[in-house]
Amino acid sequence: MPKIVLTGYRGVGKTETGKKLAENLKLHFLDTDNAIEVKTGSTIHEIFQNEGEEAFRTIEKELINSLRTFHGVISTGGGVVLSPENIKVLREDGIVILLTAGTKTILSRTNDNSRPKLTDLPLLEEIKKVLKERCVLYQAFSDICINTDDLTPDQVVEKIMQELSPVQRICGIACNPCGHSRSPELYNKLFSLYKLPYRYLRFENNDFNSIIENVFKLPLKGLTVTIPFKNTAVKYCDVLSKEAREIGAVNSIVRCENSLIGHNTDWKGIVEPLSSFEGANSVVIGAGGAAVAAVYGLLSMGIDVTVVNRTIEKAYKIRDQFHCKAADISKIGDIKPDLLINSTPLGMNGEGIPVNPDIINEEMTVFDLVYTPKETPLIKEAMKRGAKTIPGTEMFAVQAKHQFRLFTGIDVPLERIKEILT
Repeated sequence: MPKIVLTGYRGVGKTETGKKLAENLKLHFLDTDNAIEVKTGSTIHEIFQNEGEEAFRTIEKELINSLRTFHGVISTGGGVVLSPENIKVLREDGIVILLTAGTKTILSRTNDNSRPKLTDLPLLEEIKKVLKERCVLYQAFSDICINTDDLTPDQVVEKIMQELSPVQRICGIACNPCGHSRSPELYNKLFSLYKLPYRYLRFENNDFNSIIENVFKLPLKGLTVTIPFKNTAVKYCDVLSKEAREIGAVNSIVRCENSLIGHNTDWKGIVEPLSSFEGANSVVIGAGGAAVAAVYGLLSMGIDVTVVNRTIEKAYKIRDQFHCKAADISKIGDIKPDLLINSTPLGMNGEGIPVNPDIINEEMTVFDLVYTPKETPLIKEAMKRGAKTIPGTEMFAVQAKHQFRLFTGIDVPLERIKEILT
């Protein structure tokens, strides 16, 4: 563990804690803001005032890049998370600790006019705004979260020492069944590639509550949520992202101290592979968490959506939630969709097709969200009938890219994920 990195907003105690932690561990200590001031001969405030924030971020990035082989404790500036390059450098062969505090605590610690203004807002409103903008970045970047509101620097160091053993963090997938999932293979290869002290496990159980109780006993950082728990997971989260709240389903949970933050990356996995789609009329088959994410994504693209399901009442529920359309599954032929999306698990075992194949034609795009096998019976049938096809591996790769960034802060190139899955 060459690097221990302290991150978080200004005023959370990074510098004082970092000095004491380094002394405790008998390691070198470096404060990036102080190092920039020494290098430039100007205060951070003067750099912001005379050259602007962009110039400061360039200097900061150059400094961070020079710390690849640094062995010790690093206290970073509050905006270091704004650069994916900074995150990648600081994460490699290191452990990242997020220090947090409430807005009133931060205000009391920073109300001295020595720090550069980031907005034109009054200080308290600026703190709230910037924290809201960076919150997800901080949580993703960090391995350990510690609130410093009521703690002295010595107490914070004591908590850090407890959290550093063991250093390894855990991510995993909550589902039933889990055997088909390729997430463990993908994530463990990415953890190794980016030199992260992480391991990805399977948590298979028919009771989500039991899964949550067990994972809380582990040094958990992130949890992938899939069939059949995406809707159930919502009520277990302390905070929901805007998308997870509006979709009503969670496929990604990030743990920060004792809080669980719920996100949904499924909808991005549906929207991004459809970036070149030119049709206006779609049908979504199914009424589970993936179907809701599909509806949310398609509506955000301005595409007309009809949800079909064998249990029509479930389709009506989604219709009422999103003000789209719903119909019995037998009516797909009458709708004549430009785009057909299968969100059911049918085809996962290489058997079954969710629709009458006669409705598929060469003018249609067929997107099967099932990704094992890559060529499902539906995809094979669509290819045979001349339709454009999008396999579920496309959705899986895109949503995994966004999910991995939520878990680690690292923005993996999509092609790298696809190479691993090939």
